[in-house]
Amino acid sequence: MTIGALLVGLALLILIASIVLRPLTQRGRPDETAPREDRSARLEAVLAALRDLDFDHQTGKISEQDHAPARAGLLAQAAEAMARASGPPMEDILEERVREIRRHLDEASPARYCTGCGGRLFPGDRFCPRCGTAQADRRPSGGRVVADEDRYCVECGRRLQTQATRIP
Repeated sequence: MTIGALLVGLALLILIASIVLRPLTQRGRPDETAPREDRSARLEAVLAALRDLDFDHQTGKISEQDHAPARAGLLAQAAEAMARASGPPMEDILEERVREIRRHLDEASPARYCTGCGGRLFPGDRFCPRCGTAQADRRPSGGRVVADEDRYCVECGRRLQTQATRIP
């Protein structure tokens, strides 16, 4: 046997050993290297197995003693698969939704500012959250904006204070 044949054989042996030992060196986490689609498919498979287990228990195929531990194991697998397959954290999703709602509210109602300090007011504010000044362009109940020339509320009929009779 020549030295070249020995080197080729040794290289093949190292290559085969690395391929065979790869699953053992991933520390029990083969799912982390899988693409996101594979992780989502794993979640769907675990949820399907959970549905099948519950159906078999309801039809009497599986006893309560066997159902409880199997269900706990599947729920743990589902939680792990959800954690791996999930996109952005739930906090980020909620924060984006809050920003979207605030943008919608800002677009739906014109910007208002405090008559005392000039701070920004949000829809429904009857008093300034910064200085506490009552906002004169709001009616006492309901929070509907009234024009300066209005003398009566269009919803309840109450007489509104005019600019000349308002007490500072």
